[in-house]
Amino acid sequence: MWIKLKFLMVATMIVAGCSNDLSVFAYDGEQVVSLNDITQDQESRGYYDGRPFTGTAVTLHRNSNLNNRIQFYYGELHGQAESWHSNQVLASLVEYTNHQKDGLAISWNDQGVVETVIHYENDLQQGLTIYFDNLGEVDQYYCFDDDEEANQSYCIDNYMTHFVDYLNYLPSETNLFEPEFN
Repeated sequence: MWIKLKFLMVATMIVAGCSNDLSVFAYDGEQVVSLNDITQDQESRGYYDGRPFTGTAVTLHRNSNLNNRIQFYYGELHGQAESWHSNQVLASLVEYTNHQKDGLAISWNDQGVVETVIHYENDLQQGLTIYFDNLGEVDQYYCFDDDEEANQSYCIDNYMTHFVDYLNYLPSETNLFEPEFN
């Protein structure tokens, strides 16, 4: 997973050694480094200066706009991993705990219209997964239990509270309705 994540980011980032001040991209004064300077061990933990990295790693688009901002805690992906389109519109947000997707994963198109909202627990899809059309309206939704598609009543009984979490991340103009489960 880390190799794929790093490959995707490296494919779009600027040349290493950028002279821009990366500290402006910090969360609450954390240490900020270029993702180019993070190395990984065999378990895919991130290291900076030979030690497990705690802080924020970033990459920039060629136009110097923020491309990726990823939080680490003792070398593990922990916190938020965010990416932006080159026009500074948020492209994705994924929540991690101890190097596993844990919480919401949301993607937006370059116009800021939500495309997907997925809930994860321990790196597995859990609860509602919602796909939106190009106008930001609900197109399809599914219910998951440990990465397997589940009966929709399972989501009603166990995960409808996550639907409220989704609303907090969606633009106010999103035409969102609560899915009717049969």
